[in-house]
Amino acid sequence: SNCLDLQCITAIFQAYPQAIHTTDALERLPIHFLFGCHELRHGYKSHGCLPTKSTQSSVADFLIRQLPYSLSEVEDAYGMKCLSIACLSTQALQKIDIISKRATINYSDATMPLAHICVHG
Repeated sequence: SNCLDLQCITAIFQAYPQAIHTTDALERLPIHFLFGCHELRHGYKSHGCLPTKSTQSSVADFLIRQLPYSLSEVEDAYGMKCLSIACLSTQALQKIDIISKRATINYSDATMPLAHICVHG
């Protein structure tokens, strides 16, 4: 299954604790993937398995405990923080709600992505 799995995420970090600091070629941390940065790749196709809000929240809490500033301060190579990424991904409103309950949101960081939600749903 392509769905998010907290046990799998936890096992990875127990086996390789440095993973929380490991970025991909676009400087994205694991928390960026939770909020959908992989969906921004050209040609991305969903395989139909979307995680529940409860699962996303549990994984977010785990990742934030490992690297507290990652939710609201860390940008990828394009200057996008988790909020901007979430706005451009599937389940955007659900992801924004998860972020808003765990960080102070600077909505000026996400003006264009929020406009995208309003136009494209």
